[in-house]
Amino acid sequence: MTSKRHPKRQQCATASKLYGKTKKLLMLGAIQSLFEGSMYIFVSQWPPAMAVAVTRAYGKGASVPFGSVFSCFMACCMIGSSIFVSTSKSGIFLERHKTKMLMLAAASLAFATCIIGTNSEIYGLVLALFVFEACVGFYFPMMGTMRGKFLPDSHRSVIMSIYGIPLNVFVVTVFLLMGQLGSSGAFGVASVALSLSSICMLYLRRVRKREAIQNLEMIRIAFRQQCNVRMFTNAVSPPRLQRRESITMQIFQQLRIDLPAC
Repeated sequence: MTSKRHPKRQQCATASKLYGKTKKLLMLGAIQSLFEGSMYIFVSQWPPAMAVAVTRAYGKGASVPFGSVFSCFMACCMIGSSIFVSTSKSGIFLERHKTKMLMLAAASLAFATCIIGTNSEIYGLVLALFVFEACVGFYFPMMGTMRGKFLPDSHRSVIMSIYGIPLNVFVVTVFLLMGQLGSSGAFGVASVALSLSSICMLYLRRVRKREAIQNLEMIRIAFRQQCNVRMFTNAVSPPRLQRRESITMQIFQQLRIDLPAC
């Protein structure tokens, strides 16, 4: 049993070391934990928030059409996924759009928090929730592409398990404090978490830009070395040397012919 468990322990140890040393993996884990934690808070809090808003707008006897609202949420998710597919196929630089999506999600939940706290109209709350669901639809294919780029195949499952630890801690902590926070407080915590995830995305873009500059410099150095090697090999190659010898012999023979006889 120990021989069978030893490779798994070694894989977990190497994955944890890789996770701790690589800034890209740290930022990717922070983005995933913060966004998905905010999504779970949204899933648990939108029904009571919607019920309170409907009761405030239409009276105590009004009921929330949860099925219709959920169907609209799924349609918004489909719209967000379609936007991601269209932008990725068109060749648009997606890093900026990923950051904008996280900022838009944070702004939508912050707007929903203000509406719940100030007892405003229901239409603004519905719009904010729909915008957030569209951002969720954009998020999942975006995160899938980022995992494919950054996570190594040999340690992907272990790193994904490590990503689940801060996510669970964040969600459980907020749920334990839900009685004190309420719907507006929970949405406020989610908006703050989304703001932090957008900051992590900005830092991730900075790290990737720095690595791209370093890789470009390495490519330039390698290209210069390769050009120097080609120039040296062409200069000392036997055909070139034979050609130079033949040219010098021809010149020497012409000089000897042109010299006057003594």
